Amino acid sequence: MKGHEIIDHIVRDEMPDMEKVRVNCHRQAATLSARRAVRAKRLIPVALSIFILFAVSTTVFAALGGFDWFMQRFNPTFAEVVEPVMAYSEEQGIRMTVIGVAQFENMAVVYLSLQDITGANRLTASLDFRDGFGINMEESDADVRGFSTRRNLLYFDEATNTAYLEIQISADTAISDPLSLGTSLIAFEVVDFEYIPINISLAELGVVETMPIIPREHIAGISSAWGLDGIVEPNEVLLPGRFADMPTNAETHWISNIGVIDGQLRVQLMRTMEEFGAGGGFLGLISPTGEPIYATFATHLWADQSFAPVNLSQYVETHGWRTPYHIDEFVFDVDIDSLANYNLVFTGSVTRGVEGNWRVVAYTADTANQVIAITNDVWTQGNLYEFITLTPIGLQAMGSFTAYREPTPDVIYIETAGGLVELRGAGGSFGSGRFNVSWQADSPLDTSAVTAIIINELRIEIP
Repeated sequence: MKGHEIIDHIVRDEMPDMEKVRVNCHRQAATLSARRAVRAKRLIPVALSIFILFAVSTTVFAALGGFDWFMQRFNPTFAEVVEPVMAYSEEQGIRMTVIGVAQFENMAVVYLSLQDITGANRLTASLDFRDGFGINMEESDADVRGFSTRRNLLYFDEATNTAYLEIQISADTAISDPLSLGTSLIAFEVVDFEYIPINISLAELGVVETMPIIPREHIAGISSAWGLDGIVEPNEVLLPGRFADMPTNAETHWISNIGVIDGQLRVQLMRTMEEFGAGGGFLGLISPTGEPIYATFATHLWADQSFAPVNLSQYVETHGWRTPYHIDEFVFDVDIDSLANYNLVFTGSVTRGVEGNWRVVAYTADTANQVIAITNDVWTQGNLYEFITLTPIGLQAMGSFTAYREPTPDVIYIETAGGLVELRGAGGSFGSGRFNVSWQADSPLDTSAVTAIIINELRIEIP
């Protein structure tokens, strides 16, 4: 059973500018030019030994429910070309098992499972890699720059709390052996809340203690559902503390203060800047007639360990890239004498997950003879294709698009003696006039049988 497909765009460091991409293109072209006309006679992968190199927690995994079981059970799209790995890494009670890999130049497919081995059943079918699923070259220990991934949930086994995934990777540069695969942030689920009541009585609220702020220095921003016309940045906010817990059962955010100032109801929400937990949201009121009431405006600030507002740019210079806390203060213009008839509510989300270092290293077979590279510039409908790579798992293209048109994925067909094969699921990155896009095959392509690549209505013959 295959679930929905999720597309991620992950950029390591920064996306390359035009010159960097051109250099990468020519580097790949030099590597492939001598072999791009070579045809594969079959798609059966070469048998190989897998070496697991990474850390104490990673070891060879040989047990029931192994590679053959996985392939027979799920019959994944690229079962015909994937090579067995069957190695795992354990962190925080979560076991990540890399079941198999298919790697062709700058494209790869990874089949893996995630299992909660603590018995707490923390994983859900909506799990996610919060920082993406990473890949690097082990010999340089440097992340591959500019790559995108697609994740497809094949099956979620509730009985064993195990998720089986297919991950497709497309990189700017050729992926070299050995592959180092993994992640550092696994999100179990994101729980959404909408107008959930907060157990605070608004009756008999009085004036509370405040603290001064410098508008242009401490305020990270002002927001309003009604527009910012006429809103003056405040020079004071409520004194932060821990007034009341939130109904989300999350320790990472709380009501830090509440009170009436100058005839306005002010409610202050504070949250930690941890990787998991509360992810923002907003406070509102429910009127006596059941209608939602939004804040007139909200003030947003960063705060240090003592809850004191800070200038973010100055803070990160000496303390790192993020502050310990974030403060949102919501201001409501309502009848202060009737506050007892209103209910305070929260709308937002909370993410559950764990941080670790899941990493599996494996060697794969040489598949260069199954790769076709097109290095001549190709124009079609405003897109300039500078480098095209066709592999058994799909097609990747890098190039530029003209400024007068929006970048739109082109229609790709692969011409074979047996007919046309349409590729699907265009995804990747667009920015600064550049694109790096990949298309997936519905089943492994026999690149030795390909006679042409068709982009829109342009036919590129393969010699």
